[in-house]
Amino acid sequence: MNYIFGLYASRLGDWEQAKSYWTKVLELLPDHVPATVSMSEALLRENKALEAMEYLVRAEKLDPSYWRTPAVLAEIALRAGSAEEAVLHAQRAMELGHDEAASVSPLLARALVARATEVLRSYLKDHPEDLAARKQLEGLNAPLGAPHLRTAERRFPGIRLYQCFCQARSAIER
Repeated sequence: MNYIFGLYASRLGDWEQAKSYWTKVLELLPDHVPATVSMSEALLRENKALEAMEYLVRAEKLDPSYWRTPAVLAEIALRAGSAEEAVLHAQRAMELGHDEAASVSPLLARALVARATEVLRSYLKDHPEDLAARKQLEGLNAPLGAPHLRTAERRFPGIRLYQCFCQARSAIER
C-alpha cells in the first residue's frame, strides 16, 4: 500500500512524501523493484545522480526484465549527452513494457533527434557544402535538438551519469 501512496504523492508533486513511502516499502521488502526504480527517479529529480544510480543498479540486478529501469536509464543517458545509449535503453524499455511503456515514446523521440543531430553534425564536418543536410540539421534543432542537450549539460556539469551506471554495473558483476 505504501508504494501506491508514494505514487499518489509523486503525482501531486510531493516528492519528499513519496520518498518516505517508498523508503518504508524498501525497509519491509528490499527486493521491491517498482519502489526501487521510483526512488531512483525521485533522487534524479533532486540531482542526486550517484544515489539514483545505486538504486538502478540494484533494480536491474533484481529484475532485468522490468521496463521502467531502462526507461530511467534512457533519460539519464540523454541528460548525459549519450543519445545513442538513450535510444538503445528507450527501445529496450518499449520492448519489455509493450503498451505499458508507451510513455517512453516521447523520450525515444528526443533521443532519436539528439542522435540524428550528432550524425548530421559529424557528416557536415566532412561535407560542409551539403545544403540539404544543413537544412535538415536546422530543422532538427528547432525546439528539442542541440539547445535541449546544452541545457541538460548545464544541469549536470561534468557528470557522465550513464558511465557511472556502467561502472557500477561492472563492479557488481565482478
